[in-house]
Amino acid sequence: MSVDVLQYVGSKRKVRVQRRTPCDPLLNGYLLGSSKSLLLMHVFHDFMPDGYLVFRLEDVEEIRSGPYERHWDEMLEAEGLLDGLDLPVKVDLTTFRAAIESISERFRYFMIQSEDPDEPVQDTYVGSFVSATPDSVAFRIFDGRGYWDEEPVEIDVAEITKVHFDAPYINTFSRHLRSGPRPVSLTERSLGSVQ
Repeated sequence: MSVDVLQYVGSKRKVRVQRRTPCDPLLNGYLLGSSKSLLLMHVFHDFMPDGYLVFRLEDVEEIRSGPYERHWDEMLEAEGLLDGLDLPVKVDLTTFRAAIESISERFRYFMIQSEDPDEPVQDTYVGSFVSATPDSVAFRIFDGRGYWDEEPVEIDVAEITKVHFDAPYINTFSRHLRSGPRPVSLTERSLGSVQ
């Protein structure tokens, strides 16, 4: 790889990473860890800390850490927003499977994403880790209304491009999950009566 990403790992210097994926190609934040294949970033959206993201090193196309990022370092520090750089959890970045298993030891809820390399489309799963095989992860997910699926989904480890955890979206949503069966909507009822 021609882009020297590793010099920024643990440097406490903000970076802007451009990934060669059409979906969410720009990431802003601080690189906290790395392996031969994965990177761990404390992500920021403008002035808002947005949790932690594990993503593939091979997807990094370009990295910038210059005068703009130094000014952001100063602003974020002055605002007291850099406490998250001291992540109290060790994330195993050997493989995505190892990362998911180590994240699940501390965080019950997180997000797994599989991005299409040619289209701005991604499969997003938010939920809880169930189990893993060498090639797949069983993940129990909940929907946009806060209801759990009855059965876990099997996610092919080779298709995972990002794992997001300890983010405000995930943490807030997980506090408002519902129990019991998912109610049938009026649309589903009317479709059922037609069949």
